[in-house]
Amino acid sequence: MKRYRWTFWTSILLLVASLFVAYFGFRTPSTTTVQRNRVSVIVNNSTSGRWARFQAGLEQAADDYDISLNYVFTSEFASLSEEEKVIRNEAQSADAILLELVDSTNASELIGELCRTTVLGLVETDATAEVGDNFASITADNSGIGIALAEVIAEEYDLPSGTVTIGILSGNQKMDSMRERTSAFTERIKELGGDVQWIVQGSSDWTRQRTTDVVVAMDNDALENAVDLLETSEETPALYGVGCSDKTIFNMDRGLIRAMVVPNDFQMGYLALMDVNSRIDAPGIPMIHREISYDVVKASNMFDSYNQTILFPIIN
Repeated sequence: MKRYRWTFWTSILLLVASLFVAYFGFRTPSTTTVQRNRVSVIVNNSTSGRWARFQAGLEQAADDYDISLNYVFTSEFASLSEEEKVIRNEAQSADAILLELVDSTNASELIGELCRTTVLGLVETDATAEVGDNFASITADNSGIGIALAEVIAEEYDLPSGTVTIGILSGNQKMDSMRERTSAFTERIKELGGDVQWIVQGSSDWTRQRTTDVVVAMDNDALENAVDLLETSEETPALYGVGCSDKTIFNMDRGLIRAMVVPNDFQMGYLALMDVNSRIDAPGIPMIHREISYDVVKASNMFDSYNQTILFPIIN
């Protein structure tokens, strides 16, 4: 009887032990923790209103693709070497970097080095010719923007039969994108009969130039600064330019800006983050170079449904 009871309880214990091992040792976990891709975004003067729609596009893509997004706080970079310190620090921990370079004319070596170790997306930086295609770039058609600005001015001043004198705020000419816009605008407006009297980078230099009928600003910061000068100036040139911030939209509605080219910055942010995320997940896929859309907007058409989607993508 004792032997029978020992055998019975031994069998029970062995059964319980086998069930324990089967449940805790071999069962498939019901949930798994997936490490999200980490992407850092480095742009010049990150808190500028110029980036609001771009950042909204980033955040939408981060939500759609479950990406860990680090929007790096930056002030105005004085040089590429100053920006490079921030870039290298982020490259130590990020799976990818989205980057606007303050000096793309001297950045080919840096870009080449970065894209060998980090998934790299360039924003508003046309540098593909110098360093190959081992990264993604996304920017507007900068030549197209310059031509569009020239043609809207030509239309309003009835060129070539009319006349117009023009001053240009060219923006940061160490950026390929700004040089392309300025060059394309200058060539096209001269073809159409416009008279370019001066070209300066900053609005502070504008005050030392002769008065012109029109001032054209090639980027959002230059356009905002031009608005500030017009508010306190006795000169009243017609103001045109490239804009994308609430301030420039507001001042176009007020009539201080006659017309501006508005790049689709929401689209730029969304596609830039989507592209580098795809490369992280599939390292062998080709990187994509994209051009975002843009539109010429005036006070008379800024409330059209299509223009509303570009000007106010967060609402739409």
